[in-house]
Amino acid sequence: MPTPAPIVAQIGLSAPRVAIVFDGGGAWHYWAQLAIHAATHLWGGRGFLLIPHVQGEVAPALLQAARTYDPDYVVLLTTTVGQRERVTPGEVPLLRDGQPAEHEVRARSVKQVADDPVPDADGERGRRAVAEACSPYRRRASGDDDENVPSRSASMTLPSR
Repeated sequence: MPTPAPIVAQIGLSAPRVAIVFDGGGAWHYWAQLAIHAATHLWGGRGFLLIPHVQGEVAPALLQAARTYDPDYVVLLTTTVGQRERVTPGEVPLLRDGQPAEHEVRARSVKQVADDPVPDADGERGRRAVAEACSPYRRRASGDDDENVPSRSASMTLPSR
């Protein structure tokens, strides 16, 4: 009776599959570049899929593509006050003594909070739509009995310089 050949198993790391949801509105090219830049800091950008949203809506064809890709994580590109101000000056409301900051007061205020993240409810809706399309397995959020929440979620920020 011949001796069976040994089985060789190799273990290695592989890049996670990540879908980055970003603002696909008027300045989509700027946000796509930031998403690519952020992705290159992890695994050299390998395994990343960019998904634009417009006011929280993701095109059905992109949702299907994301589902087919089956990402391990669905993240929202987190943007800062400084980035928003460069693309669409005056979009982020900044108040000084309860009044909208203007001119040099606004410029100083922007410098002070330039690295602060900007809340993005539309982006979160878009991220959630992608995660729901991709996540056949769900978990209950702690303390939330009414809603199934996709277990694969996070946000992505650019590294500090």
